[in-house]
Formats: sequence, C-alpha cells, structure tokens
Amino acid sequence: MKRIIPFIMLCLLFSQFAASQSGWVRQKDDYFIKPDYTFYSSANYHRINSDLQITSPFRQKTYSFYFEYGLNNTWAFNGYIPVLKQNAYENTEQVSNIGDIKLELKYSIQKGSFPAALSFAAEFPTGPKELLAKNKTNPLETVNLATGDGDFNLWTIFAISHSFYPKPFYASAYGSYNWRAKFDDQVQAGVEAGYKLKDKFWLISKLSVLTGFGERPEIVDFIKTDGLSYTSFTATGLYEVGKHWGIGFQYLKYNGAIIKLRNTYGADVYSVYLTYNKKR
Repeated sequence: MKRIIPFIMLCLLFSQFAASQSGWVRQKDDYFIKPDYTFYSSANYHRINSDLQITSPFRQKTYSFYFEYGLNNTWAFNGYIPVLKQNAYENTEQVSNIGDIKLELKYSIQKGSFPAALSFAAEFPTGPKELLAKNKTNPLETVNLATGDGDFNLWTIFAISHSFYPKPFYASAYGSYNWRAKFDDQVQAGVEAGYKLKDKFWLISKLSVLTGFGERPEIVDFIKTDGLSYTSFTATGLYEVGKHWGIGFQYLKYNGAIIKLRNTYGADVYSVYLTYNKKR
C-alpha cells in the first residue's frame, strides 16, 4: 500500500466512551462490570483540514472490559481494558492486539441531590504503536494498523449529576482535560440524560465534543492524534435482567455538528454488552 491513510481514531475511539461520566461514586465494596463488543466500518476519512476523503473501507472490532469498584464511600477505582482490537482495511489482512489500558481513581466531592466527582485517569501505551498488515494483493506492501498511539495520557475529569427522583430520569454533565506526554493536549466535554421505562428498560442519550490545543499540524503521522477533533452522539438501550444483570445495545455517531471532524473517520459505531451491578 503506497499511501498510508491516517486513521487516528484507532487509539482513542472507544477508550473515551467506555463508560458514562457522572457525579456518582460507587460505595464501599460495590462493583460494576461490563464486557463489550464494538464494531465499525467506514470509508469516510476527514483530513486534518476537515475535508472528506474516500478511502478503502476500514473496519475495527474491539473486545473490551470495563469495571468500577468502591474503595470506600468517597473513592472508587475504575478501569477500561481493550482486551483485543482487530483492525483491517478492505484490501489488507487483519491484525490484532491489545489496546491502551485506562485506569482511574474517582473522588466524591459532594453527595446529595447534585453529586459531583473529580477523576484522575491514566491511559497507558499498552497497545503496540506499530502493527503491520500486508496488502492482500501485494504482500510486499504493508500498512501500520496500530492498536495504540505510543503515548501516555493523564485525564482530569469533573462531573456533576442530578436525579429527578421519584421520576425515573437523570442528567449529567462533565468536562475533562487530557495532558499528553508526546502530543498536543486535549479537552473534552459532554452531557448525558437517561430515562427508565417500565422499571426495566433504560434509554440513554449522550452528546460529546473533543478538540486539541496547539497549532493544527500540516502533516499528520497516522500513529499520532495531533489535530484530532469531533462531535459525537450516542443512543443506548439497556434492559435489566433480574436484580444484577443487564444487556445493552449502543449506537454512536461521529459527526461535525459542533466541532468539525478532523483526522478521523465519520463512523457509525455499534456495541453490544452485558452488565453486572452489585450494590448495597
């Protein structure tokens, strides 16, 4: 493959949306686990100047695991582990490896009707930054379909929420700053709302934006996430099965409604997952 098309969302696409950002913090010894399968395929690549470029269709499959654990009534330990990422263009072989692991400490600032929390999350470069896939028609040509960006990220996140109980409705908002060891820092913000139907089925919607600091690079290394920006909308349905279990489906759409798409694919992302929620 003579031309390597940048696809920066490989490294950040799912780690930033592994779980909701809210002001609630797990209580002591309560925990939550979520195995997840996520898939997307797209040929609509948006360059660093936001112009659309049609490429060979690129697809990604991610098998991940998310957890939350209450250390005490103030602190919780959360984590996101992309156990296996599988990347391929239509005209290349598929390559597979672990992604970048994210571990988070979450602190409850205040409880009550407007709970607020501050989180500190480290994203480690556990995914290989070089993973070569051969061209199906010419094995001498390769493209790097890395499952990690090779950078260390440190997120600081503030979130606040409100429950409209006894109505089965809640809302949350958050803002975050991502300090990056090698590349330009980023900011992210979003809102979320959820409504429970028939005491079993949750409908959840989210809106999020992300953009970077610094001058936009003219030449983009396909491994780096310099210049990345996007708007995303998410719709989720979660059905509770019994006291602890749940099964969910999520649709995520990347678009340029608020922040233009830059250095990413305009993808429709689909996820199915299970949840187990143990609480007092």
